[in-house]
Amino acid sequence: MSSGNPGSARTIVLRLLERGESPVALDILARCELLRAEDAAQDDAAASALAAAADAYRRASAAAPGDAALASRAAMATDQAGQTSECIALYRRALEVDAASVQLRVFLGFALVRDGRIADAERTFTQAAALAPDSPWPVAGLSACAIRASDPQRALALAQRARTLGPGDLSVRVAESQALRALGRSADALSLMLALEPSSRLAPEAVTEIALCHESLGQPADAARAWEELAQSRQGTRHAAQEAARWWDIAGDAEQARSWRHAAASLPRKPRPARP
Repeated sequence: MSSGNPGSARTIVLRLLERGESPVALDILARCELLRAEDAAQDDAAASALAAAADAYRRASAAAPGDAALASRAAMATDQAGQTSECIALYRRALEVDAASVQLRVFLGFALVRDGRIADAERTFTQAAALAPDSPWPVAGLSACAIRASDPQRALALAQRARTLGPGDLSVRVAESQALRALGRSADALSLMLALEPSSRLAPEAVTEIALCHESLGQPADAARAWEELAQSRQGTRHAAQEAARWWDIAGDAEQARSWRHAAASLPRKPRPARP
């Protein structure tokens, strides 16, 4: 890896592991797999590398059960690989080693939300908020729980409190917009999102929310244009073009949809590196 060739490092570490597993070698293997996922041109290759990284970190953590860093990496890599049930168990195991970690509790809380376990998620975010009362993340998590519990008024109050704690945090802004949409205030949600600085407005999570605001307002063509803006930027990706095509289909413009599906093939899977 120090030579800048993760493929060579991966080959070497796999040979070392043939002689017996060690946490250090497995940690290196996992890092190689994460780099392989970053470099993958195709989604299925990236998914395979992420799954391999998660497996390597799980094995490393099992070989060194008292290592808080490896326990945390195992949980987060498994989460990144989209293995929600498994990552929940691993976050809980990591918290047994590092009970004071607010980050692990927040990640666990959002995994529980994705898994539909809202009461467990709310307890987890409440614990995180007690550990870090000035952090916006646990409060934003509680807002997500309220959305899923069909209590948009509480969700909005929590999201606004979270934005007071972290006024520049994009995820907190998205949480407030989601609550506004749930209250039927999609025009207010859209205004909130469009007030972002251009660099933040082109973040994929922001564009997703802006598109959903347009959908709620019956404006699928504007949703498509939001994705077009991202696809045409330096940070444009295949996913952005595919979303533009999907929204043009919804808007009933088959020609635009075909054009963006074609454009998607020439765009990278991951954003281009920022200019130095």
